[in-house]
Amino acid sequence: MQSFLRLLAVSALVVGLGACSNSSTQVNYVDTGKQDAAADTQEEVAAEDVLNFEALDFKAQDVPYVPSEGEFLWPCTSNEECDSGWCVPTKDGGKCTTQCQEDCPKGWSCVKAPTDPDVIYICVPRYVTLCDPCTSNDDCVPENIESTYLDLCLPHGQDGSFCGAQCEGPGECPKGYACSEITVPGGTFKQCAPVAGTSCDCSMLAIQNEKETTCTVENEFGSCEGIRKCSLTGLSDCDALTPAAEMCDGVDNDCDGYVDEGCNDDGDAFCDGDMITVGEIPICEAGGDCDDSDDGVFPGAEEKCDAKDNDCDGIPDDGLCEDADPCTQDICDPVEGCSHVPGSGVCDDGDPCTVNDFCNEVDGGGFNCKGVPKDCDDGNSCTDDLCNQVTGECYWPNNTNPCDDDGNPCTTDVCENATCQHKLASGIACEDENPCTTGDVCVSGQCQSGGPTNCDDENNCTSDSCDQGQGCVHQVMNGTACVYPVEALGMTVCELPGTCGSNGCVPQPNCQCPSCFLCVCCNVPVFGSVEVCLDELLPGG
Repeated sequence: MQSFLRLLAVSALVVGLGACSNSSTQVNYVDTGKQDAAADTQEEVAAEDVLNFEALDFKAQDVPYVPSEGEFLWPCTSNEECDSGWCVPTKDGGKCTTQCQEDCPKGWSCVKAPTDPDVIYICVPRYVTLCDPCTSNDDCVPENIESTYLDLCLPHGQDGSFCGAQCEGPGECPKGYACSEITVPGGTFKQCAPVAGTSCDCSMLAIQNEKETTCTVENEFGSCEGIRKCSLTGLSDCDALTPAAEMCDGVDNDCDGYVDEGCNDDGDAFCDGDMITVGEIPICEAGGDCDDSDDGVFPGAEEKCDAKDNDCDGIPDDGLCEDADPCTQDICDPVEGCSHVPGSGVCDDGDPCTVNDFCNEVDGGGFNCKGVPKDCDDGNSCTDDLCNQVTGECYWPNNTNPCDDDGNPCTTDVCENATCQHKLASGIACEDENPCTTGDVCVSGQCQSGGPTNCDDENNCTSDSCDQGQGCVHQVMNGTACVYPVEALGMTVCELPGTCGSNGCVPQPNCQCPSCFLCVCCNVPVFGSVEVCLDELLPGG
């Protein structure tokens, strides 16, 4: 038989993934992923290549099913490595399969292999593409498999689209998935989909096939489309641009399909002054157009008597009808002539306690001249800085405000008689500079020490004490008995007796691991036997 599916070197992929770890701890465990699969039994076996599923009654056996080399579920990279002659892709790498007549273990399907004109059926994983990134329904059909299932590419909002799997009702889907009615273009279908709070990631097979999906980044400015792709680092973030307000920069910033819309509506070669202009762009020579609806208004245009700011310098008809009044806007009308509308400008408001007088708009329309208060700050926080409204002179009456800190945490600092007073305080938290006390408090202006500092580091291999010069001291107690918590798979899998050493608690080895001096083993539900190499606890480790 020829190769059923073209597989990459899965073993090399596993090595590549392992190389990404920063931890020096080794974790090895037996594959028991099919322990909870239901058993199917064939009444007749037509050939030696057809597996006797009665032997795979996982629930009935006292120990997990562990395949021997070449048997069903044995890891493989080519058909030649399998007793049946068939190596099929699974989510976690190639596995040896078996020929079948009708039945396969739960989670596997009996399908026709590509062996025309010969007719051979083999067991393949039912959910090999479930939760894979996709762009169409075709991405959810395993390569070279004559599937009768309708597995659809289902949208998951901005995150993209991911493969579902046809189902009939509750309990049919794998753990972490539910059989739900999902409406897509073409109708409503029952599909296995992730339960709430669960997201799709990349399987080894999806990484090998570089599966991808389209995604979007959306905000108040628009929606930009991008790609998420499977790689050795997992499912990538969406590479779409973040929508932004349209700028004059030759880019479709808001992803609406139009570039630089609104930048030069009047076609006068100057970009709208209200929009950001970046670099040189084809539709504009420069920015700063103060009226992008009028092609006669732009920076540098000749000023005309038309009540417009033709040259965009901020002053309509400037220089054409000056009246020397800073609080009027001088307008030149081509028919009526000059008129003077109150406007902004430098002036004198007659108040001796103001400076930088300016024409300001008033309620009811028009402008009046008003300045900003004179700076009478004398630099003394214990006086109020005021100005005499008749003479315009500054004066400074005393106040009772809080004032500068004297650096003593056991005094309250307040103004009296134009000076900062530092009154002795009690009941205020302070620090006596002794690391071996805690809860220090002020008493009559002095910082009194509190209770002793708790130096317990919760390490049963150290003797804890406190030194006034160093603070907490933790002396290692070499040779004393201790208990070591074994960490693996993101949790504490067991606790083992040990002896305190320079690197802390060192457990006694209870098994042997390849290339490891200090190896411990723990039995963990679901995962089985877990081996952990703890050579880093040894001297020089």
